[in-house]
Amino acid sequence: MLRHVPRIGFRKVCGSGSGQGFTPVPNTAIYAILATWPDLEKARRQTRNAAVFRRYRSRAEECWTVFLSPTSAREAWSGQTPFEPQNGTAEGPVAALTRASLRPSATWRFWQRVPDISRKIGENTQVVLNIGIGEIPLFNQITFSI
Repeated sequence: MLRHVPRIGFRKVCGSGSGQGFTPVPNTAIYAILATWPDLEKARRQTRNAAVFRRYRSRAEECWTVFLSPTSAREAWSGQTPFEPQNGTAEGPVAALTRASLRPSATWRFWQRVPDISRKIGENTQVVLNIGIGEIPLFNQITFSI
């Protein structure tokens, strides 16, 4: 349904893990939509009015939208470069989005390290939100922290 939203650019629907979200066990109650638009006004209008977003909100117990402007970006994602860094300095809180595509041979080693990393992030009093989300369970992992 996201591909039918006018002016939407790059988009991904992601699931989340249980606990703080950094586990291989899925949490089927929490989903994330990551999308880009050409400007903030279009993003605000479409997340407010597009049918797919209205449908998600109508079924949700809670819905949270964060509008971000990239200040730094590296690498491609699914063969695209979705984030174009803006000139200038960041104001307010800083969000970090990291993505890892795991080879099957590295998956076990990655998931063994996750509990320690999750604990360290959880102990940082400056982190107001952190969640692990993913495109493909176990293999395409994303962390989002503010």
